[in-house]
Amino acid sequence: MIKIEKNKEPEFLKSEVVDLAIEKLEEFYASKSRSQKRYDWPFNKQIDKELKKYLHVAFNGKCGYC
Repeated sequence: MIKIEKNKEPEFLKSEVVDLAIEKLEEFYASKSRSQKRYDWPFNKQIDKELKKYLHVAFNGKCGYC
């Protein structure tokens, strides 16, 4: 196992895009009538792209489970 140093959380996690995505997810999961309904999360590509870059650097290009 490779030890990694945990750095400060990335700044983009404090952005409006992430706040809005969290708000929409909370609305979805708070709904009582969501049976068989899929949640369309339009922000995942932008957030995923930024998060993957951060994790790639944090884990030195290695798998996070290795």
